[in-house]
Amino acid sequence: MKVEVRKEAPSRAVLEVELPPETVSQGMERALEQLNRRVEIRGFRRGKAPKTLLERYVGKDAIYEEAVKLLVPDAYSQAIQQSGMHPIAQPEIQVQAVEEGKPLRFVATVDLVPDVRLGDYRAIRAERTPAAVTDADIDAAIEDLRARHAQLETLGDQPAASGDYVLVRVTEISGAADRFVPGKEYLVEVGGGTYPPELETGLLQAASGRRGTATLASGAAVTYEVVDVKRRRLPDLTDEFARTAAGVETVPVLRETLRERAHREAQQRAEQEDEQKAVDALLQRATIELPTSLVDHEVHHLIADLAESLGRRGITM
Repeated sequence: MKVEVRKEAPSRAVLEVELPPETVSQGMERALEQLNRRVEIRGFRRGKAPKTLLERYVGKDAIYEEAVKLLVPDAYSQAIQQSGMHPIAQPEIQVQAVEEGKPLRFVATVDLVPDVRLGDYRAIRAERTPAAVTDADIDAAIEDLRARHAQLETLGDQPAASGDYVLVRVTEISGAADRFVPGKEYLVEVGGGTYPPELETGLLQAASGRRGTATLASGAAVTYEVVDVKRRRLPDLTDEFARTAAGVETVPVLRETLRERAHREAQQRAEQEDEQKAVDALLQRATIELPTSLVDHEVHHLIADLAESLGRRGITM
């Protein structure tokens, strides 16, 4: 097998591969065997038809096509190993006309792992990130713990304010609103950002029993009825709460436990930030030739993420 390689920037290679006639003949024999097992010819069991009859039945073109399917993938893999290249995507392969008794030639174009030149990385200097924990951090951690143990209490006839929870029953939908199903109930935090903003804004000052319609950005109209309005009640910061929420005896011990945990987390974040600083500095000095397919893949990935994010809000691209 002959292999000629030429590089195309950025990080792309073209392989011109030639298989000798004897290899092509062997591929033709394998193709006939494969076709013989798949093709039914009247009067013969599968795999038992004479080769000459099979050739007339399926035609030369079908045999050549099957031989190419068998020969090219293996030849491409061998060519990659022989050339020592490292592809990052599937190749584009063009096969020249196949003729019996002649070599089989094909051209494979493939993107490679990018070449990276690091530059003077020994000159990189970065200040370490301090792992500081303040009393305000502990206060915030305690408030977060209280919020996670909060209970929802019904407000009766009081209207909903920002941060309250409104239980709504969807009664009717006009248009496409995939997140909602008529007859189903939804617990919506006003201003929480989980549901479409048109719905959350419309629930401000809503009281139990109110009916309304929210027109979403997609144009769909969602008609609902307010079943209940609830507000979070935070537990008091007592020793009993410390035992229930964290398994410690007193509030001072709770604060110390949270401080130790916060310090460990701050150290981990600082180490991650330091690593990121080093990587960013390294990338600033590095030269990387990115193949087009890699850039296109990332663009498609970002577009898909954006479409999914907008879809959760009832917005289509």
